[in-house]
Amino acid sequence: MSRATAGVDCSECSYEYFVSKYNVKNIGLPWQAVWGSYCPLCNHLNINHVEEREFFQNSSLKTEYDKASTELVTIIQKNDLEKISSLIYKIKNKKVPEAYIQQYVNDNPEKFGLENLQGPFPQGPDFKAVWNGEEVEIEVERAYTDYKSHQHHHNWSFRKVSILICLDSKQPTKRSREGLPQNIWYIDQQHFLEWYAEYIEKQIHSETLLSLHHLTENWFTSRFNEELFDSEEDWSMELETNTMINEISSEMAFHFLVPYLPQIHHPDFSLSDIEPLKLLEFYVLHKDEYINRIC
Repeated sequence: MSRATAGVDCSECSYEYFVSKYNVKNIGLPWQAVWGSYCPLCNHLNINHVEEREFFQNSSLKTEYDKASTELVTIIQKNDLEKISSLIYKIKNKKVPEAYIQQYVNDNPEKFGLENLQGPFPQGPDFKAVWNGEEVEIEVERAYTDYKSHQHHHNWSFRKVSILICLDSKQPTKRSREGLPQNIWYIDQQHFLEWYAEYIEKQIHSETLLSLHHLTENWFTSRFNEELFDSEEDWSMELETNTMINEISSEMAFHFLVPYLPQIHHPDFSLSDIEPLKLLEFYVLHKDEYINRIC
C-alpha cells in the first residue's frame, strides 16, 4: 500500500469504502504478499495490492543437502562422464552415510542375486535374504574396515553373517581377512552414483511437495477460520470443528496442488509458479461445498 488510505470499489457489491495500511491483511504466501480487505457491506474479500518477495528462495522449502550431494545430482543429470569417474574415485576417500548404502541394497537386490530380501533391521545384521537357495544374513558397510571398527566380529548377534556388502572397493589383505564374513561383495560404484543422484532428487521433490502442502493447508485453514468464526477465541473453543477444518484444509491443499505436480518435479520449478491468487480462486470456487461438510 503506497498511500496511507485508499479507496476500494468492492468487486462483489460495488460499494466504495476506504482502507489504510492498518486495516488490510496479507493473505499471500511467503514468496508473494497479497494485501486484501473485506468489504464492510457484503464482507467480500477484495485484493488491494500484490507484492513479490524476491528474497524468499526456493531452497527454503527443501531439505538441506551438502554441497557434494547437490553437485552429484547435477553431474549425473548432465551425464558428465569425466566428472562421474572423478566422483567414483572420491567415494573411496569420502564417507557416504551407511543408511544410503543400505537403501541402495534394499532397492537393488537383483544386483547381488538376492531373493526375499528383508530389512534393514534396527538391530543385528542389516538384512536377511535367500541366496543360491539358502537363507543368509547380510551386513552392509561403507568399507570392509567398518565391520571390525563396529566390533561386529566380536558380537554374537553377527555370528551367522555370511555376506558383507561394501561400497568402497578396497579389498582386505590376507592378514586383515580374519574375523570378516566369508563373502565380501562390492557395489558397482557408477550404478550407485546414478541411483544416489536419483534418490536424493526424489527426496528433494518429496520434501518440497510436503512443505508446499503444509503451507497451502495452513492457508486454507486461515480462510475457513475467518469465514466461520468471529475471533481467535472462537477458533480455540471449537475443537471438534477445528479438527474437521484441518482435515478438509489438507484435502483442499492436495487437490489444489495436483495440477502443479509436473512443474514441482521439474528442475526449473520456482515457488512463484504457485500463485496465492490462484489459491484464493480455488477457495472461492469450492468453499461452499466444504463449509457444508463442516457445519
